[in-house]
Formats: sequence, structure tokens, C-alpha cells
Amino acid sequence: MSRAILDGSELRVGDVIPVGSVSFTVEEITDFARRYDPQPFHLDEEAARTSIFGGLCASGFHTLAACFGAQVRAGVLTPCNLGGRGIAGLAWRRPTWPGVEYTLSLEVRSLVPNPARERIEAGIGYVLCDPEGAVVMDATPQHLLRATRGERSTSGGEAPVETAA
Repeated sequence: MSRAILDGSELRVGDVIPVGSVSFTVEEITDFARRYDPQPFHLDEEAARTSIFGGLCASGFHTLAACFGAQVRAGVLTPCNLGGRGIAGLAWRRPTWPGVEYTLSLEVRSLVPNPARERIEAGIGYVLCDPEGAVVMDATPQHLLRATRGERSTSGGEAPVETAA
């Protein structure tokens, strides 16, 4: 079960936070594809069978959006999230199939405190794994998090960057 992060200063590089499961139905995949990524392998099961994927799969952008939505619904970063600054890295390593239950976890990869503004820029890895544990998607959005507690928010000025090795 996931836990809510109330203040960004609670986080340390290397922390792993389980979020829960993410899954896709054929209807969700084709609806998203019609609206945002209308490629044949996301829209039509027959066309998908002859594609490099060999079957209907979710758009990578759908996968990313579903993972972000799962994190928000679980309330993991919601109490302290101020917004985002981009995505430092994004890799779709395997297709996401309908009817499969994937597991999402968050990994704290970098922290750049800004005590003067009472916030931290946090590189949070969104790691989606299939039932066998293989990574399907790995993304690192840069979240701006409120950080009003702890030594990170009282040292004044910019603090050094902390990143995972």
C-alpha cells in the first residue's frame, strides 16, 4: 500500500514507494488511441497482429498518463505536489497489453532543495513492471514539492544536488 508524502523534505534519494496496480482494457486503449495516438496497432486488433508488437497494445503516452493518474489517485505526492518541470527520462521497454495487471512504484532519483522558496525539485522514477517483474516503462518526471519542514528548508539558499548513483 502506498503512503502519502506530506512534505518533500520526508524524501531521500533511493526511497521506493509502492503505488499499486495499473491495467488497461481494450476499450480504454482504443479510446485513448482514437483521441491522442491513432496508430493502427493501438486502434485495430487485426492491424496490431501484423505490427511489430504482434497484438493490440496501449500507447506509451497512455501508459505514462495511467501511471501518473494512479499516483495521484493513490495520494502519494498529492499533499505536497506543486507542479512539474518536465520529464528527465522516459523509456517504453515493452508493450502494455490489455487485461494484464502491472505494478507501479515510485523511486526517488534526485532531490534539489530550494529552502528559500520552501520547495524541492524531485526526480521521481515511475517504474511500471509486468507480473514477472520486467520493467515495462520507466519515466522520471521532475516534480516540484513543497518542503517546509526539516533541515532542507532552513539552511537558506540553494542546497547541493542529491542524486542516485
